[in-house]
Amino acid sequence: MPRLYGVRLAGSAGRVLAAAVALACSANALDAAPIIPPDVLAPHRAIYDLSLLESRDRSGVKQASGRLVYEFTRTGCHSFTLNYRQVLSVAGGDEGKGGVIDFRSSTVEDDEAKTFSFTSTSQVAGGPATKMGGLAERLTDGSIRVTIQDPAPREVSLPASVLFPTQHLRRILAAARNDDFSLQADVYDGGEPGDAASPSLTMIGAVQQPGETNPDALTAPAGLDKLPRWPISVSYFDQKPSTEGEQTPKFIFAAEVYENGISRALRLDYGTFVVAGKLVGLEKLAADDCPVKH
Repeated sequence: MPRLYGVRLAGSAGRVLAAAVALACSANALDAAPIIPPDVLAPHRAIYDLSLLESRDRSGVKQASGRLVYEFTRTGCHSFTLNYRQVLSVAGGDEGKGGVIDFRSSTVEDDEAKTFSFTSTSQVAGGPATKMGGLAERLTDGSIRVTIQDPAPREVSLPASVLFPTQHLRRILAAARNDDFSLQADVYDGGEPGDAASPSLTMIGAVQQPGETNPDALTAPAGLDKLPRWPISVSYFDQKPSTEGEQTPKFIFAAEVYENGISRALRLDYGTFVVAGKLVGLEKLAADDCPVKH
């Protein structure tokens, strides 16, 4: 698949947010794991300005800038829709290597994590666009059947232990509330090539209570100054671990995440370089008047 300075375009943000060891549990254990109710998550549109934070040795990256738009909306009273767009311009040294990385995706996930539909388009440095699309369905035994439509029709089977992205976020926030400091999970987000979930390891820092330092001017009008937040880092690994030494994450997403799912102070680590995401736009979106779920 296309790359630029080691950036692998795959999946939605969110990945935003596993483990060097895959999560092994039965469907019953998965159902029993702590998870926050869906109505806790706030429908919102967040805009982040992206800038180069760190360029590692021999990466060749001299400049990086762009924008990320994250729109998370309630679909009726039964599911969430995530529309995500990231455009990142990367430039190198004297050789002039560089280009624009353009990734967009749209996903719909129901509250019970029984269905997850996904479409995405990625383009690197003006090259041909790469498309992914399909539907993941959780069967009666808990296992998952993925029907991929783009780029070519095929089916994939995944174990019951696999989480979908919003389900994963709800588990992370439940762990944070319970003062747990880590969470392991295999996560499927429909990222290219679409045939496997990504093992992930989430690390959760100490809670930051309302009223503590928060430099974003947008957070108070949105009511975030009244909510606790946690520094959270999610490392994603290749499905097949390396047999030589400690495994290196393929991507790390870090942010301060409020208890309603809104994030600030993003850090996107692509391995060869790191990009910071500053919250510059935030709008809380209306939601249908739905019964509260416990």
